[in-house]
Amino acid sequence: METIEKLPENAVREQREAYQALRRKLGSASDDEVRQVLAEREPVAPEPDLDPEVAARVRQRIGQAREESGASDGLPGLAGGYPARRPWRGKLWIE
Repeated sequence: METIEKLPENAVREQREAYQALRRKLGSASDDEVRQVLAEREPVAPEPDLDPEVAARVRQRIGQAREESGASDGLPGLAGGYPARRPWRGKLWIE
């Protein structure tokens, strides 16, 4: 069984600063650039230890986000959905 340990505040701060520095270094991309990169990506199989039910729920949530956003290209956030450059919070909401 795995245990969860709270990180010291200075470790959290260092991680946050490193992440912000990485985002500054990488810069931003336009919606067209994001669409192009996503269209060119190579599909891959899910991780071997990923529960198929979890993968199906994630696909379903992505499909719902596409429908709700009205994204004609299937990319939520690029056509009225949540912001494409929304900060990552390290969470994936699966109900």
